[in-house]
Amino acid sequence: MFLVVIVVVLTSTLSGFIGMGGGMILMGVLASVLPVQKSMVIHGFVQLISNSSRAYGLRHHIFWKILPVYFLGMVSALLFLSQLVFMPSKQLIFICLGLFSFMTIVSKNFLFLDITKNMYALVCGFLVTVVKLTCGASGPLLDVFYLNSNLNRFEVIATKAITQSLGHLFKIIYYSWFVGGLVRDPQNYSYVFLFGVGCAAVLGTKIGKSILGRLEEQKFNKWSQYLILVIGSVFLVKGVMFFK
Repeated sequence: MFLVVIVVVLTSTLSGFIGMGGGMILMGVLASVLPVQKSMVIHGFVQLISNSSRAYGLRHHIFWKILPVYFLGMVSALLFLSQLVFMPSKQLIFICLGLFSFMTIVSKNFLFLDITKNMYALVCGFLVTVVKLTCGASGPLLDVFYLNSNLNRFEVIATKAITQSLGHLFKIIYYSWFVGGLVRDPQNYSYVFLFGVGCAAVLGTKIGKSILGRLEEQKFNKWSQYLILVIGSVFLVKGVMFFK
């Protein structure tokens, strides 16, 4: 599990200055070494700590106006999936992570999407939460709703962090309550391990925030797109290999 702690530091750092990508990598690592349900809960815990600490550090940049409508979309998604009690396979997780990574390529076809508008905030909250609960991570899809907004990089990362914090909290609730009582069985978790990955997430967030302040706006957008495409390609290949 030491490898997981190291990955948590690196992925939290990555998300701290790019705003996405880190959660996808971590989900892929956890899904590779753990059962789906357990990997979802641990991923949700780590990302909740990472995103909430990031949101607190950048709290003055959060675009609070969209949160009530976004939250309504999230609740609708949770209620919808709770009726299905859907549990994805590892193959589906990798393929979905890979496919959604290419959302940046087709984003030009969705120029009308803007997270700062209530209607799209509602749609975003619903769709992103559905993807998060079925695939584990939803960064690329969430990013599409930010590409055409007038928010600067600090506002983008801060607002993403608060909404993603809520989303991962919902994921923990879904997989520990609606899917099954995984969290209620203490034998499924090492509390020392959870404490370790929590501290690693906070450390990575602090490192990422320090890098963010030195990153130019143009480089920020360029790095984000290239990185997500590389990550997505790896996961897509891994998902397809399950067919063999």
